[in-house]
Amino acid sequence: MIMKPHKKTIAIADKEIGLADLIGVLTRDMGVEVHKMVVGSNTTPQDVASFVQGVSPDMVFLAENYQTISTVPMVLAYQDIKRIKRGEGVEALAEIRKGGYTGPVYMISANPQHEEEAMAQGADGYVPMDFEKLREFLKSSMG
Repeated sequence: MIMKPHKKTIAIADKEIGLADLIGVLTRDMGVEVHKMVVGSNTTPQDVASFVQGVSPDMVFLAENYQTISTVPMVLAYQDIKRIKRGEGVEALAEIRKGGYTGPVYMISANPQHEEEAMAQGADGYVPMDFEKLREFLKSSMG
């Protein structure tokens, strides 16, 4: 009996579908299957953990925050924003790890507000937001 090689999978939980689509395009030639979950203010960390468990991916990308920064009054300084906004992705990461997922998990953020906390919870790093760096990262990780 000939066994098919394992098709690599990536699970992405992000507030916008654009990054998931971009990763899908960048990994198309590598035969990687991309599973997407759009997260929002009503998404719980348990919802994200259930999604990841259902996909059982080789790699996970998580949005750092589900709500856009525009929901925070502009008069607040960056440190105030950091204190009042919770890192929903970090909380989802904790749930994913509690559920037994041991594969790599990378956070998605243009402005990492919770990097230290994410790394303490078991994140493997942050996704490079530069197109070329992202492509190289995916090639080296999934190729």
